[in-house]
Amino acid sequence: MTTFQFDQDLENKFVSLVEESWKRYDDIERNSWLDDVFVGASITAHLDNGMFLLDATSDGKSHYFVFADQERNRNVLKVDHRRGEDYLYSKTVGHLTAVTLAVGRAYPDLKKLFKAARSEVQSGMAGEGRIAGYEDPGVMKVDREGSIATCETTLLLDLNDYVRIEDLSVDREKLWM
Repeated sequence: MTTFQFDQDLENKFVSLVEESWKRYDDIERNSWLDDVFVGASITAHLDNGMFLLDATSDGKSHYFVFADQERNRNVLKVDHRRGEDYLYSKTVGHLTAVTLAVGRAYPDLKKLFKAARSEVQSGMAGEGRIAGYEDPGVMKVDREGSIATCETTLLLDLNDYVRIEDLSVDREKLWM
């Protein structure tokens, strides 16, 4: 029968492995929070800049928000994070999210509205996304709803440029710009 002998070096190695595992676990968990922090900070930035939240929807893969100001001007924000929460993807490519930004203006002048409608038809020829299911960045699309014409584009952003992973703080000035 063998007797158990305590080995301090082995114990230290085990404790070190557990501590490293918790650091990785925490890193993975924080990575999954970046999208939520970014979305919350984006809403706060709009509200702090005098916009009202008109609509908010989510399908679990993307969040869609419509903001307006006193003059009925609109900002639309869509944050698509379907690939961003994957830890390996974010470590190799970046914590990417597709952010669609749109600015809408009220046009009581029908000539301007019809001009915007023609642009909408022409913008239908824009790329529908060739890489990873994201729309082509920087392509402008024009849409209209009633007397409001909206121009939108999609940007592919790395959330690490806006949110610090260590403490989940947001660079609010950079976010609003």
